[in-house]
Amino acid sequence: MLNLKKANFELLFKILLTCCLISYIILILLQVIFNDTVFIRTSFLIKDEAFSDFAESLKFAYSKNPYEVFFTSYPPLAIILCYPFAQMCKSVITTDFNVLLNSNIFKISYIIYLIIVLSVIFFCFTKILKYSFKDKKLWVFFGIFLTCAPIVFAISRGNIIFFAFMFTMLFLAGYKSNNKIIRELSYISLAIAGAIKIYPLFFGVLILKKSIFQSIRVGIYFLLLFFLPFLCFENGLDNISYFLRNMSAFVTERTQLASCSISFYSFFMNIIFVLNRDLNMPYPEFLILFLKIVSYLIFISAIISAFFIKDEFKLNLLIVCTICIVPTISYFYVAVFLLIPFAIFYKNYNQKEMYPDKKQFNYYFVFLYIFSIITMIKGPVVAVQTIMIVSIEIYLIISAFKDLTKKIQGKIIK
Repeated sequence: MLNLKKANFELLFKILLTCCLISYIILILLQVIFNDTVFIRTSFLIKDEAFSDFAESLKFAYSKNPYEVFFTSYPPLAIILCYPFAQMCKSVITTDFNVLLNSNIFKISYIIYLIIVLSVIFFCFTKILKYSFKDKKLWVFFGIFLTCAPIVFAISRGNIIFFAFMFTMLFLAGYKSNNKIIRELSYISLAIAGAIKIYPLFFGVLILKKSIFQSIRVGIYFLLLFFLPFLCFENGLDNISYFLRNMSAFVTERTQLASCSISFYSFFMNIIFVLNRDLNMPYPEFLILFLKIVSYLIFISAIISAFFIKDEFKLNLLIVCTICIVPTISYFYVAVFLLIPFAIFYKNYNQKEMYPDKKQFNYYFVFLYIFSIITMIKGPVVAVQTIMIVSIEIYLIISAFKDLTKKIQGKIIK
């Protein structure tokens, strides 16, 4: 058995932060040296497309009908949240896309956006970690947070996943509160996160385990926050059909084969595509359907398993692994949610033994995290990350079902 020691983990976290900083600096230097070569196009550090997702979001927000004009597949609430920033850039927002990207007012609006979302996220993490601002451990964690690959990728893209992450963190910081108002606001926060990116709704399992009635309230909040914002655009609720059409158009072979996707489905689709392209190996059509069915089975198994996992760290890890690998398209920045179970691990590592019977599992998770956050090269590396996340997901599901079987056998014996 591997031995968990407080000193070992304190050193490990410092090494982790150092590796993040070094890898970040090296990639910046390589970007300067190699400029627009293939290396840079395979890196999570983006140059020509920097902040392009945020610029697109502002254009959607400024439009009266983004679903027909821009064919966007963003939920309406996500677009509405970008409206204040779009107003800041109204002098250049209707110009050429590159003009908008290179304008100073756009850069200022993006910096303000980052300051807002990251400040709220940091505040929520302080509530989870329960460290004071004077504690060096808190700043080591924040250093890891700011330099890890998923965060760097999300910032470089300017993706609005930070909105979803921020509201998810507000939920996690408040759903256990004894204050009814804070608790209810946390439920609304989860509904908002779901209305922005859908998959954070899986954190609703944390509520469902406690009360079905509270879960129903979250569901009602979600439905209202997802559908009513359509009324803010031309054609009102008729935009729902345009939204669904655009969603269907977005889920194409190109997006499913993206080199930065960490989903289970994309992983195998990439293998099939390469074999078909390079070796001319045909594949039966039912194989694609089979992969989708397996993804659904993983999702269902994860939901069932969640009800039998009592440990906070393992439960949150199961949730995050599920939202990373189950969707058919799951870009690498979704891995920012891995910071949630990591924060729980970081908070609890100084206990004498977190899991006496599964010490090696702790090291396996830390290895996964180190590997995920210090690697900023797409393609094969992302494929390995997918395998590791899938393996942890399967491990957690199997262990949950084993515990359930033992309980059932115990009751039968009694």
